[in-house]
Amino acid sequence: MTLEELKEIIKWETDRLTKARPGSKRDHIFWATLKISEEVGEVVEQVLASEGFQRQPKLDAYKEEHLKHEIADVLLVTMILAERLGIDIEEALKEKIEIVEKRTYEEYKEKKNGSN
Repeated sequence: MTLEELKEIIKWETDRLTKARPGSKRDHIFWATLKISEEVGEVVEQVLASEGFQRQPKLDAYKEEHLKHEIADVLLVTMILAERLGIDIEEALKEKIEIVEKRTYEEYKEKKNGSN
């Protein structure tokens, strides 16, 4: 799947959710924000289970597939929020990657110059 195809799916899912849950744009932004928090909590639950930090019933129920799906849920709901806010996720990612690359390169230069 390409990023363009994923963006199309996110647009379709955002439209579907808007029709399924009546409310204002603000309501939908609030819902998506809360949903991200819920999904991150589910990732935390799965990571804890994967590392043995859960009660036995949760350890017994753990499957790597669940962790993979919960991480995907976080990404999907985050992309839905971006869609609702009018943020082009591809552009946002490109900009953030440039920031990270520049910061990483600056840290590299500082270490290199500090070791001379």
